[in-house]
Amino acid sequence: DGVSYSVDSTTMTDELGLGWSFITFVETSEYRITANKIGMISFLSYLLLEIIGSFAMILIANKMIGPLGEISRHLTEIGEGNFKSELNGKHLSGKDEIGEIARAANKMKHSLQKLLEHVNHIARHDYLTNLPNRRFFIDKLTEELTAKRPGAVFLLDINNFKMVNDTMGHFIGDAL
Repeated sequence: DGVSYSVDSTTMTDELGLGWSFITFVETSEYRITANKIGMISFLSYLLLEIIGSFAMILIANKMIGPLGEISRHLTEIGEGNFKSELNGKHLSGKDEIGEIARAANKMKHSLQKLLEHVNHIARHDYLTNLPNRRFFIDKLTEELTAKRPGAVFLLDINNFKMVNDTMGHFIGDAL
């Protein structure tokens, strides 16, 4: 009749040891329809899983990238000397790796701020006496002159003090 058939046979043995053979005749077009349905269902399932997976990845990435971007901006501001920069409290209280990074960045900010203050103090004060030095004087004088404030400068010089250091030693000169 012009219809093609697919033949499938299966052999089974029952409890009594008798063998049974089953022969199935199915029109080939039915196989194609079934195969097409299975293929379409598989493709749509795959597509749905891809969409769900992509959506999940976007959510996870946003959850991670958002805080990391904020921490990065915070560190950049610290690097530029802006120690007033603050991180969001929720990042600092987080119990995950991002919270650890945020707390480390905050700790680094405070350590760098203290270090910078110490370096500025050392640069502008005498090590021995802790009195303001020439750099401090020039900065302060420039500030006062720029503001056009009236004032006076008093200069005190100890003549021949180098001779005390040279003859009696720097230890005595420092104590004096």
